[in-house]
Amino acid sequence: MTLEKLSKRTALAIALTAITLFASAVAAQDTANYFQFYNALARVKLNLISLQYTPHSYYAAANINFTIENPTGYRGLAVQFFEPSFIVNASGNRVPSQAVILPQQAKGLEPGKTVKITFPFNSTWDQSWNSPQFVFTINLSYSTFLDAAAGITAIYICQSTGGPGTCYQEAVGIEAKGPSGGRGGGV
Repeated sequence: MTLEKLSKRTALAIALTAITLFASAVAAQDTANYFQFYNALARVKLNLISLQYTPHSYYAAANINFTIENPTGYRGLAVQFFEPSFIVNASGNRVPSQAVILPQQAKGLEPGKTVKITFPFNSTWDQSWNSPQFVFTINLSYSTFLDAAAGITAIYICQSTGGPGTCYQEAVGIEAKGPSGGRGGGV
C-alpha cells in the first residue's frame, strides 16, 4: 500500500470520526432535552395576575390578565389554545357565561419565557349587586413539535368591589394526551 492511499484512508477515517462525534453530540443534547419533557409539563406555571372591572348600568366591563411560564430548560413546548369561561356570583345571584375561545396562534414556551394573555369580557350586571365573586375556569392545551401533549384545567376565584380584585387558584387538573391527541390519563 502506498503512502498516498494510506493518507487518503486516514483522512477519510478522521472525517467519519468527526461526523460521528458531531452527530452524537447533537443527539445527546436532544436526548437530554427530551428527559426534561414531563418535568416541564408538571412545572409550567399558569398565573392570573390581575382582574380589573368596571360596573355600568346593566353590564360590567372587565379585563383579566394571565401569564404562562416554562421555568424549566425544556425546549419545544407551546400553548396550543387558551379557553376561559367564568361565572359571576353577586348578592345571591349566579350569572353564568359561555366559554370564550381566544383567537391566537400557538405561542412558544421556551425556557424562562413568559407568555401574557389578556382576556377582556363583559358580564350581565345589576346596580344592586355588591362584593361580586368571579369564578374563572381556564382550559389550556400544550403541544410539542409532534402533537398535543397535555391539557390543564385551572379554577381561579376573584373577589372585588370594583377596580382591582384579589384572586387565588382554587384547583388545578392535568391531563396527559397520547400521540394522536387522545386521552392518555390524568391527575
